[in-house]
Amino acid sequence: MPIVVALFDYDGITEKELSFKKGAKFELVNSDNADWWFVDDGQSEGYAPASYLKLGDDVSEDSSLEEYSEESFVSEEEEEEAEEVEEEQEDEIDLDLDIKGVLNNLKRRKSRMKPVEGVKLLSPDPIEGLSDLHPAYRKSTLAKNDDCGIGKLENSLLPELSASGLAFRDLFLDKNKIRKRSTPCTIAFSVLEARSMALPQGLTILGRHVRMALFDKTNIRSNIHHIPAIATPENQSVWRFSTKASLLFPKDDENTVFLRAKDVDIKLSLLFEMCLTVEHPEKQEPFELSCGWAMFPLFTLDGSPIENKTYELKLHGGTPFEKGIALPEPFEPKRLSFMSSQKFPRLNIRLWKLSSQALGKLNELPETLIANLSCSNVLSVYRQIQAHSLLGHAKDAGVGPKYEPVLSIMPRILEESDLMHLFVGLWDKKYKKLKKSEKQFQRLRRHFTLTVQTMWPLLEIYELPQYVPGNQDRLLQRSKLWSSMQELGTLVFLGKPQGLQFKPFHTDEVEYDYLKRQAAL
Repeated sequence: MPIVVALFDYDGITEKELSFKKGAKFELVNSDNADWWFVDDGQSEGYAPASYLKLGDDVSEDSSLEEYSEESFVSEEEEEEAEEVEEEQEDEIDLDLDIKGVLNNLKRRKSRMKPVEGVKLLSPDPIEGLSDLHPAYRKSTLAKNDDCGIGKLENSLLPELSASGLAFRDLFLDKNKIRKRSTPCTIAFSVLEARSMALPQGLTILGRHVRMALFDKTNIRSNIHHIPAIATPENQSVWRFSTKASLLFPKDDENTVFLRAKDVDIKLSLLFEMCLTVEHPEKQEPFELSCGWAMFPLFTLDGSPIENKTYELKLHGGTPFEKGIALPEPFEPKRLSFMSSQKFPRLNIRLWKLSSQALGKLNELPETLIANLSCSNVLSVYRQIQAHSLLGHAKDAGVGPKYEPVLSIMPRILEESDLMHLFVGLWDKKYKKLKKSEKQFQRLRRHFTLTVQTMWPLLEIYELPQYVPGNQDRLLQRSKLWSSMQELGTLVFLGKPQGLQFKPFHTDEVEYDYLKRQAAL
């Protein structure tokens, strides 16, 4: 077998990855994947990043630093000129390695990393007919992008094609199991509460929520995720994002989110936008109003990951494109206190350390994704079905159109937080009742498909009120409908004497066509 030599130290993150020191020698067992080679050091075997290895019996002492020296960096102009010539070679470069073993200096981490362009963040439309509105308020920037189809979860769940277009670069099956892929940034955080939130005058408030997305100060680099908020009539200036009484412990529920990012870049931040769904007093047309935004950096200036602790983020007015616009302070009665309380609008979040089990589950998912942590098991099964549908040995496996209700219906369920929590609860309850033999993939797939099909009719009922993030009245109406369905059973519920009106059926609802969806991006 060919011999490969390690150019750098590497610490394996998953059980299938090897840890090694610079100069270590391996037998190259398999190099079919350009990003990860399967090697054997004589005592153990596993995967190693191809960019950390070199074919040959020896390597000079300073070859690693020469290959990744500052002089080897190409400018943006040179990169563009060489793009057509090097298109195939670029696919062989691992874009998502934890390259701390290459160079600690973040500037040198540009080497062999092709920046992900993302989608440029669009500016919101101007607010018309509300001259008395405080100048710090704007229409929601992230809502504008969501309405334009930017940052859809469905798109983030699609595997990425390689440069050749003949394979996927982030989805592999090893002995019918998904190959886990670690990323430089995988974190979990809880959105705790927002304080000192002032409310605009003259508008009817229908709902509250926070939107979030991965942002590099120019482009959206992930899907746009949201969490509904609640506020008591007695204290409208405080928003809570969990119905739990305590905020001291991590919860796999409505306010705890995970983020995966495959890039190492000090410009990468989490963009939070506090949104109100309001109704125009004259036009009676609801729209989303931004009443504050904040950016939370994911890396320190030297490229190190951020600490797991509680953070307080100051909220700014205007849009993320504007600076220095202060939000109004809420009216609060004076309290006798020896300490002056903070009045500026702010958002509190808490970062948590992920367990190895949770991290392993997340490593099965797409390399850039934001979603509720409680969805990780559901998304893992979805990803397995997707991998077998596209890469498996079944007759209909492939990228062409096929009947696959799970892959076509699930993204629609996950986009609406109340249906998402309902589905997660149904699946968790179902999964706990399964015997060990029923958890083998093919049987598990059938049970999962039946659970999805149980939820499908809810999406097609005219009587189900349209989803409005954070609108408690609307959410209550929707919950009554599906509570009735759960009590009566799906078949009895759908055949009730008073009757339900269904939207016209179209085969697109249960068809999964990867190429068509990829072309639409």
